[in-house]
Amino acid sequence: MYRRSLEGWSKHWDFILLDTICLQIAFITAYAYRFGFNRFAYSREYYREIGLLLCVIGIFVAMFFNTMKHVLRRGIAEEFRMTLFQSAMVFAGSVVCLFSTKEADNVSRIVLHATVVIYAFISFAFRLLYKYILNNYIFLGKRRNMLLVSDKAIAEKMVNRINSHPEECININGLVLVDGDGSETEVAGVPVVSNIEDAPDYIMTQWIDEVYIAVGDHDHIPEDFISECEEMAVTIHQRLIIREKMRGYQLIERIAKEPVITNSINIARTWELFIKRVIDIVAGLFMSLAALLVMLVAGSMIKKESPGPLLLKHERIGQNGKKFNMYTMRLMYLDADQRLSEWKEKHGDEPMGLSKDPRFIGNKEVDGEYKTGIGVFMRRWSLQVLPKGFNVFLGQMSLVGTRAPSVQEWEEYEHRHRARLACKPGITGLWQASGKSKEMSFEEATELDTEYITNWNLGLDWKIMFKTMSLRH
Repeated sequence: MYRRSLEGWSKHWDFILLDTICLQIAFITAYAYRFGFNRFAYSREYYREIGLLLCVIGIFVAMFFNTMKHVLRRGIAEEFRMTLFQSAMVFAGSVVCLFSTKEADNVSRIVLHATVVIYAFISFAFRLLYKYILNNYIFLGKRRNMLLVSDKAIAEKMVNRINSHPEECININGLVLVDGDGSETEVAGVPVVSNIEDAPDYIMTQWIDEVYIAVGDHDHIPEDFISECEEMAVTIHQRLIIREKMRGYQLIERIAKEPVITNSINIARTWELFIKRVIDIVAGLFMSLAALLVMLVAGSMIKKESPGPLLLKHERIGQNGKKFNMYTMRLMYLDADQRLSEWKEKHGDEPMGLSKDPRFIGNKEVDGEYKTGIGVFMRRWSLQVLPKGFNVFLGQMSLVGTRAPSVQEWEEYEHRHRARLACKPGITGLWQASGKSKEMSFEEATELDTEYITNWNLGLDWKIMFKTMSLRH
């Protein structure tokens, strides 16, 4: 699943918010300068309205005149010029509004002029500081691992072009030359990782978020490679070389100012992903706190019955092949397999069920009667999954998603199975909400996971969560 970049003024909403905060700081400072630093501007009703008016005008100017356009690529001189323009337009808008409402006489001219001057300087300073933080810290943590597929003629040009746009947060993970002869090892510092025939296998085993196909000759378009990437649900960008019969969703956007055709199994809206992440953070935090409480209460009981680790780590494969440790609470004895073998030797084919299962911590057979323990209790209430809230809170998993495969399962994947990794794995999903997860074959689970990604929206997530909860009761 691919997250489309914002366009227009909304692309730099953070700079608009920062600018609005600077304007309010300037207004409060100017008011304190005029009336005394023991006075607060918003303590007077009329000046509260002026502060709100300035806020609205500042946002309107930024949106209407698009004063944040190319803000990340502007030099110091250009940034200062645009800051002065923004300040001047805010001042002009304020004057027009005040005179048109005949309220100009009620506003201190010193406050108004001082606000604009202070606003220009602190806005300029904070923009430069924020851009420095973005380029040197924030962008480094949001890198998109991209495989570049190109030819000898323009490969170096494309590498340099992408690297010259740090705001795109692109890390060129490797280069594939469609017309390479095998002697090339790197181009412009980027390693040549594979030939075009073996590139799908490279994507299967590496953490690749997206593939960018940029060739100078239309005859070099790797059709078979594109088809295999589509089958694996890998997001593909093409340098405006249009293919017929493209599957999934397509849109035209830009990478390093180059127009590309983007093809993905689904195109997620930014606001929907934002809401999904907020829900995950809240739910993950709640589950994490609940997990700590359960471990505090039940931990001593588990340790007493079965000394050993309380939390279990399972290595899983997450979105786009990134490995992570999934946490669950231990419910079974460390020698569970041996206990099961001994029980079968004694009872043969007798139906077992949870209450008789000797593997669960606390289950005992006393004088022919079975006593259930803490393990079965936690299993029935699904308390063992609460530590997965740590994974959800950290962004490694989601409440709803696809099933997280084990490393061994992932190593046996064919290309079509890779589509399951196009989004974050979930605590629940279509496979679990179907009510047949235990009897479901691997291919059926893969089909459901692919269906989830293809048709994903917030409504589908809510439907799956309600259906999962109904199956628990």
